[in-house]
Amino acid sequence: MGAHDGYVGLAVSNVFFMCSTITIPVLMNYVRCKWILAMGAACFGIYFLSFQLLDRYLYFCACAVLGMAFSAFNVAFSGYLTEFSTRQTLDRNQTLSWAFTCCSVMGAGAVNMAITWSTLKQGTESKYRTYSDEEIRLLFGAFALLSFIGMIMFMLLPNRDVENSIASSSVKSSNIGEQLISMLTTLIDTRVLILVPYYLYMVSIITMQLCKRVANFSLKPLMIINAVIHLMIYALVVSVIPEWSTVRPNDEPSLLIQPSIFLILIIAFLCGLAEVANSTTRTVISSLLIPERSHKVFGASRFYHALAASALFFLSPSIPIYTYAAVLTLFL
Repeated sequence: MGAHDGYVGLAVSNVFFMCSTITIPVLMNYVRCKWILAMGAACFGIYFLSFQLLDRYLYFCACAVLGMAFSAFNVAFSGYLTEFSTRQTLDRNQTLSWAFTCCSVMGAGAVNMAITWSTLKQGTESKYRTYSDEEIRLLFGAFALLSFIGMIMFMLLPNRDVENSIASSSVKSSNIGEQLISMLTTLIDTRVLILVPYYLYMVSIITMQLCKRVANFSLKPLMIINAVIHLMIYALVVSVIPEWSTVRPNDEPSLLIQPSIFLILIIAFLCGLAEVANSTTRTVISSLLIPERSHKVFGASRFYHALAASALFFLSPSIPIYTYAAVLTLFL
């Protein structure tokens, strides 16, 4: 594996993510969202299982599968949400469902922590933590198991439709060609293009409560909060993280504040807040922008997001963290 193959793999993943966001909304006209979610979970499992055979080119192929998994999950998750949500309940349901979804991230973190601690050699001190091949196989094997459990859970989801749901207003067609044309048209729809800077850029309980008390809280108010949180993240990252830490391990001094575990946890916490705000606003806006083509708008939002991410990851081996912050702030 090359020193920067992780970045290249993420770039490949986002390219396939971008391409599959065109086809997933079309597939949703013929297959219920829960089955696409199950398919996405299976793809996640395949990606994690690929680490049992550590090979550079297999890794890149697995990253392509990972991109399709992310596309299937993100677009179908939003689509499934609209099947039992109305315009009045969408923001609340989105926040609540995303909170439960994040429990899987907590589970993965717990697995990572348990395996890391259990395999850590006593009496060794190092600034950097490296993982052996066996540790990698064990870690990703556990993640694969969680993915297949998730696949079963998705398959058991109820087929629930409510009256006046957002999904009920979606126009469906049995002609695949018409669906593809409709999807491509959505990508260049003026209403979607207006939101491209937001899509390119890329709490729960608090958000749910505010959604009840503030009209349209998940639209402009939450978008502004999202921008403020991200500015805080960038300010902390630039102040705390040494300039070339995105390219190589180093002991260079930071710009203003020396890094510490506490500050890293603060940044991670803010990233979690930003993710909740960003995901909630993205889903609500995409659902209401063109209701009759909501699935395709979900796909379009992820298309532009993946386009920007893939470009950034391809450039990552040669750009410092200050450039990262500048580029992301530009699209904020």
